[in-house]
Amino acid sequence: MGEVRGKLLLGTQGFAFDDWVGPFYPAGTPKSAYLEQYAQRFPTVEIDSTFYGSPRAQVVQGWRERTPDGFRFAAKFPKLITHDKKLEGAQGDAEAFVGTMQALGDKLAVLTLQFAYDFTPDRREELERFLAALPKGPRYAVELRNRGWLRPDLGE
Repeated sequence: MGEVRGKLLLGTQGFAFDDWVGPFYPAGTPKSAYLEQYAQRFPTVEIDSTFYGSPRAQVVQGWRERTPDGFRFAAKFPKLITHDKKLEGAQGDAEAFVGTMQALGDKLAVLTLQFAYDFTPDRREELERFLAALPKGPRYAVELRNRGWLRPDLGE
């Protein structure tokens, strides 16, 4: 395993699981308190509900307000951008999503573009242009699932 530099934050994908009441959340914990309870035990969470649609600004602000200082969020870009539009004509959607997520302020760790298997290396230049046009400030990650990306020359 490679060297780990800096601070490693351990968390889970999601926090809103009813079957966690009892084993993880205290019995009787209402859904509205899941995030606060979660944040008492973990310093970070990946929000993947954003993959299914961009959240409302009030929801994002609520995540910020219900977590302690130092808590960090990772979130996926909506599939509308990565799977449905496959980046084509999606810059405005991406800017709107990033703008909404920036309400997390310093609690925003990373925004991930998760691509479907059919997003192949012949789209590299398009991906590079898209990434270059994203709003400055947040950290971005790209998850590529097609084996064609596993070439040394594509990592340069």
